[in-house]
Amino acid sequence: MSKMDSNLTPQIRPDRFLKPVRSLGQNIYLKYYMSIIPLTANELEEALENRLEDPAFDMPFMLGSLAKPAQQLAHFHRTQQNFILACATRVAAIHEQIAYQFVLHAAQALKRLGEEGIDKWLVHIMDIYDVSGIFPAIKAIKGLEDYERFTRIQSYGVLFSEVERILNSFVNGLSGRQLICTSHDEMYTDTETLYLPDAIGKFDNKKDNFRLYKAMVGHLWAQTWYGSFPLELPEYLMRFEKTEKALCCFQALETLRLDACLSRDLPGLHREMQALQEKITKNLRGFQNLGGLTPTSHWQHCAVQLAHPDCSVFDSLALIEKVYSSPLPQAFCYQSRFFPDRVEEIRQQRLKREKHDLTHSLIEMAKDITAKRKHQLQRTAIKRLKFRAEMDERQHRVQLFINEQPVFSPPEMQKTLNSIAQDLGHIPPEWLEAAGEGVYENQRQSEAEENHAETTNISFYDEWNYRRRSYHKNWCTLKEVPITPQDDGFIQQTLQKYRPLIQHLRRSFEIFRSGDKRLKRQLDGDEVDIDALIETLADAASGLEMSQHVFTRLHKVERDVVVIFLVDMSGSTKGWINQAERESLILLCEAVETLGDRYGIYGFSGMTRTRCEIYPIKTLEETYDDTVRERICAIKAKDYTRMGAAIRYTNKLLSEIEAKTRLLVTLSDGKPDDFDNYYRGQYGIEDTRQALIESKRQGIHPFCITLDKEGPDYLPRLYGPVNYTVVDQVHKLPLKVADIYRVLTTR
Repeated sequence: MSKMDSNLTPQIRPDRFLKPVRSLGQNIYLKYYMSIIPLTANELEEALENRLEDPAFDMPFMLGSLAKPAQQLAHFHRTQQNFILACATRVAAIHEQIAYQFVLHAAQALKRLGEEGIDKWLVHIMDIYDVSGIFPAIKAIKGLEDYERFTRIQSYGVLFSEVERILNSFVNGLSGRQLICTSHDEMYTDTETLYLPDAIGKFDNKKDNFRLYKAMVGHLWAQTWYGSFPLELPEYLMRFEKTEKALCCFQALETLRLDACLSRDLPGLHREMQALQEKITKNLRGFQNLGGLTPTSHWQHCAVQLAHPDCSVFDSLALIEKVYSSPLPQAFCYQSRFFPDRVEEIRQQRLKREKHDLTHSLIEMAKDITAKRKHQLQRTAIKRLKFRAEMDERQHRVQLFINEQPVFSPPEMQKTLNSIAQDLGHIPPEWLEAAGEGVYENQRQSEAEENHAETTNISFYDEWNYRRRSYHKNWCTLKEVPITPQDDGFIQQTLQKYRPLIQHLRRSFEIFRSGDKRLKRQLDGDEVDIDALIETLADAASGLEMSQHVFTRLHKVERDVVVIFLVDMSGSTKGWINQAERESLILLCEAVETLGDRYGIYGFSGMTRTRCEIYPIKTLEETYDDTVRERICAIKAKDYTRMGAAIRYTNKLLSEIEAKTRLLVTLSDGKPDDFDNYYRGQYGIEDTRQALIESKRQGIHPFCITLDKEGPDYLPRLYGPVNYTVVDQVHKLPLKVADIYRVLTTR
């Protein structure tokens, strides 16, 4: 050990440990001593290089020198050094560049965050890497101070992800077009989306920070509802030498006007907003309840003027010149920024779409009217109808007239009219033309074809990475792909082939349809409870009071079972296995219908994480009819067996249903597999295992029926020692599936 290394290493006296362990032998002593003595800088540098040169990447180490971080880590205890080395190995399995940056900042992170904090920090970094890539992840590592500040906020602050659903429900309960809340670096709205901070920690308690989120949402909504973005806004701002300053003045003026509007229409929300602002400004000298407005400034006079009920956004624009030379007031805590260019881009897209939708709606309405009046559906007949629209200011809605007679607009059409009026303040007369029907026919045809691929539901699911011991967030894209029913005679052949077996299964299942449980020690009943009667007589002989609960009574127990069968449709099921699966499902459905249980059947397959597919064969709401039978007949072998996303999909379905017994039965022929090499083997098994653990946490009992003879090698790891069965011969599968279901639902 060099002199420099010995200075960096904490001094540990061997004689402190020598006495108690010398009797165990010199070798044991040396082994124990070497396990607690910190590594030197040279040893650490070598260990770090070995871990960052992960063989999986098959590339030489070209990241830079590790001498400096090794010297920094040499000052820590051996357990802490081991922890950092383990973390470096863990991150290197994901990306060697991220691991290198982590090592450079490891000593500082250990001092600031501790071991538990570093674990959470790494999960945060990996989430960024999954979503945004390598460079944002490296930026997050270098921004350790920002993360430390963020974690402090978490103790009393509120994360957007925690309240996203509540805020979206809140804004959807307000008037106007539907808006969506999402997180962003800046707070603003483009009139379709409300962009809010990732986290709020302005106050020292979660309640007020959540109220601030609501205040922000309310104020952003007010911008869309009370028309803060007129078409003339850029023209007004260009009148000033400094358009940016003019825009800031307009933002402040609009904030005052919108506050006044909210105080009239939503007084409860406005009181909360004012209370939050008072908490912020109570320690600022010279400020009144208006937040940052001094009593003698032009701003306070503007606030009084803009509080009038008849004021509009044009009054705010007219007052810019009056306050342009004055210093800007202190911003309100819920005040946002304005981006007119972003608003205009979204508005033009929306107006183009809504003009198109309105014309279609008028054509359909004109067709209905002329049809009811027994006119021929000709363009000239439609053109005789004159449409007109008026704004109903009291109800904030548009009233449609046809030939000067008010008419009721369908909900979707009314929604379109109101949205156009929000943007333009009126409905342009030229937009209220129902003529020119033929122009749109080809458009509708092409739009239907273009949007055909969007008819399937798409959802995103996490995936467990056992190497980094955390989830990839929204990693797998899962699509619901409908199965086209087909009837090639397979159904009738199966019913004919297994007719005696089906009758046997139905009779055996009828026994378990509903059971009678004998309740003992009842106050009244059908028969005498002998055991209770003997105890009562014994009590009487002993001088104790006799009990009157000496009867038995039968109590009917109704079944409360819901089951989803998850069927492997991977390429390996082609041939006899596919036929056995379909026969099994037909026999199972014929038997389960006797019980009246709720059940669904879903197939799964796919290729890579971006194309996981689920095939609804029978949903939980559907009845077992010819369409379902034909879907079973249409089950074909597809691609690969990425099981984690499919299990999480069915977990979501089952968790939304109230039932005493919830089962997830997987019918498969092999272990988890995919086109991705990294999913094969341990990675896929661990992800599937984690998905099944999630099932159990949600009160769902998973079970697996497999044809894979190697199943006992990996299924105990996935399902436990007793929650699976291996069917050694394909022709036995149909009978086994029905028998296993009966056992699972009656035990």
